[in-house]
Amino acid sequence: MKISLNFSLAALFYLLACIPMNTAYPSLNILLRYCQLVGFVWSCFVFISKKQWKIKWYYPLWILAGLMLVSTAYNDLGALYNCALWLMRMFIVVILLEDMMQRNIRHTISWIALIWSIFFFIEAFSLVTGCFGFTHTNNTQGLPNYFFGIRNEVNQYIIYAVLFCFLAMYLKDFLGTAELLLTSACGIFFVLSQSVSVSIVGIAAFVGVYVISKIIKRRKSWKYIIALMAIAIFSFIVFQNTVMFQTILVDWLNEDMTLNGRLLLWKQAIQQSTGIHALLGYGYSPDYTLCIGTYAVNHPHNQYIQFIFNYGYPGLILYLYMLYISCRKILNVQNTKIRMVFIATLIANAIMSISSRNYFYLTAQMFYVLVLHADEIGQLAENRIQRRRIRWK
Repeated sequence: MKISLNFSLAALFYLLACIPMNTAYPSLNILLRYCQLVGFVWSCFVFISKKQWKIKWYYPLWILAGLMLVSTAYNDLGALYNCALWLMRMFIVVILLEDMMQRNIRHTISWIALIWSIFFFIEAFSLVTGCFGFTHTNNTQGLPNYFFGIRNEVNQYIIYAVLFCFLAMYLKDFLGTAELLLTSACGIFFVLSQSVSVSIVGIAAFVGVYVISKIIKRRKSWKYIIALMAIAIFSFIVFQNTVMFQTILVDWLNEDMTLNGRLLLWKQAIQQSTGIHALLGYGYSPDYTLCIGTYAVNHPHNQYIQFIFNYGYPGLILYLYMLYISCRKILNVQNTKIRMVFIATLIANAIMSISSRNYFYLTAQMFYVLVLHADEIGQLAENRIQRRRIRWK
């Protein structure tokens, strides 16, 4: 099928929005900003001309974007610029990915799988060669630098990238499989070499769910499993019962029972989220008021609590509502393979979010767009299976 000019422009601006900003190439960062501004203008045109503002499933995302701006403006006008820049990139990715999915789902999945497999190859290459040097930001001064940033930044990308490649594999043959193998090999090599425990747990959860899905295939069963997992995560965060994670954290990953001090950060973040901050939080870039001894940070290392700390309880409610929409959409997918790879991604990231943050890195928004088209992806995968059966006959 011939690729249209509009699809090509959307794919280009999507790519430019996804390239990580890195201190290793400051001149390129400036160029990327200008390109992203052009991409933002194009995205606004697409948003209006394609009437994407009518898609109700994106309303929580746009409300959250407005809350982010209001909260940041109230707490720190100086951080409003960086907040707006991130929202600009998010808007570009969501609008253009939605546009590409409406035009050609198969080509869109192929494109994003190719991009992220290349990204993970560069990430592994930067580890082996050290070509990105060291970081130069205030709070990560002198740490080894990689394509995605410091070592922990890989947490925000790895499971989503694996999902993109799985979908490409199910929608086509050799290239999708090659992309999955490349992404998995580079990602696993990186997280094991750097002992990134959150990503290791996420990969283990993804593989575990994927294997179990070969046995438990009924959608109703997975509905109950997801509900029980949500209750378990809620109980762990609220009651901070670390006994249930002792085997994984202490015996396997050599972590301490406070999740390397994260429990202390959670308590401080909740204690500080009172008054007006319970409603608006502390904005996009809070002050460094969370401490472990003499070490100060501005995020609690927990995605759920971070929404409260940054954008108040309304922010958390919007995030949980989008997770609820995602669960409903995924469970309604007819194709078993597509449904289960989405469920594996959802569960793995929900578990990783207990001790990390992975929402404000664009891949989570890409996942949300794909979830809204999950059943269509499943139908394409089913059609491919039917064509192969006919061919073999």
